[in-house]
Amino acid sequence: MGVRTVRIAGALALAILSASCAGGSRGEVLSSPQGFPGYPKQAQEGPLWASAVYDTNSREFFDTDFVARGILPVAIQIGVRGDENRLLNARLSGSDIDPHLYLQDGTALPWLPAGQIDTPRKTLKDRITECALEFSLLPAWESAPEGFLFFAFDPKRVEIDDTVILSRTGEIERELDLFQSLLGLTVTTEAGPVQIFVGLKPGRWQR
Repeated sequence: MGVRTVRIAGALALAILSASCAGGSRGEVLSSPQGFPGYPKQAQEGPLWASAVYDTNSREFFDTDFVARGILPVAIQIGVRGDENRLLNARLSGSDIDPHLYLQDGTALPWLPAGQIDTPRKTLKDRITECALEFSLLPAWESAPEGFLFFAFDPKRVEIDDTVILSRTGEIERELDLFQSLLGLTVTTEAGPVQIFVGLKPGRWQR
């Protein structure tokens, strides 16, 4: 799908908001506190390895502005190191994967399956299908391809401008760093489900 260059994200603190969501009016804007070292940008759970990347030029890559439509595309690489997959039979299943993207304030963005993205453009639909994360037996980590998962957000509560997020809760707006988000998904194995969590890192596609 392309060659990627990755830059290092800044670190901000994780804060969980417990107030209930109310829409609409602008209130006080709070910046997240400094000093949090951030989540691991490459996650390991036993022999399972994963990384998650948001391409800052995804609009160019897909030839559409997903963010303006309330959709955040994230590229995932996931695989198995060593020969242990013979025992694990680790795989991704559409019925079990249940991915979420957790923003810095704890807001959880739900998964939007690629087949449910509504578009009249056949070229875009084909591109989405071609680039979506494949649900199958996990390959070796060293040769695992990247594939996209798509996450939905409500623009009335979450506003994304480049890599800055405004998350609204009641009368409070919190300014968040997109790259202090955490992606979680479930891998199916012979021994049972295994949850993987990995921090989001930035990248750019190069044609």
